[in-house]
Amino acid sequence: MTQSKRWVERLCLAVNEIKDGAHLLEVIPSIRELINDNWAETGESFGLNADFEQIGKLIDAGFCKVFVAQSDEKIVGYAIVITGGSLWDMGRDIYTVEALYLDPEHRGSFVGGKMLFTIERAAKDGGAYMLVFSMRAGQPPFNFLGRGYQEVGTSYGKHI
Repeated sequence: MTQSKRWVERLCLAVNEIKDGAHLLEVIPSIRELINDNWAETGESFGLNADFEQIGKLIDAGFCKVFVAQSDEKIVGYAIVITGGSLWDMGRDIYTVEALYLDPEHRGSFVGGKMLFTIERAAKDGGAYMLVFSMRAGQPPFNFLGRGYQEVGTSYGKHI
């Protein structure tokens, strides 16, 4: 992507929160290809079986937030954030980014940073005291440490 095209894209980029379940269901057809590409990159051996109506209900109940990045009316990225209280520190919320995906053409640009900034602002405005990213092993690292993040734990999984 040329420098001038990046500047034009920067002016045309918008990151928006999907505010309700009905809007999510309207947007899903526009981001289905990105969702499928994201799933393919995980390397999981089983197929994606997401229930978007259920995710919409979680949005409506305040337990989930979905963000989309749009450039020239085209959706080029999305994030799914789980919101909720800490079991160990009642009354304080932790937001967990379960998925953050950018179209490969838009990686390494400012799009990811703008999405992250928007998610951080929404978490802060929503009363969260921490934003956590859930990442799969082997994923290319986003520059979290340069943005003030620190490792807060390690997860292990086993397919059963």
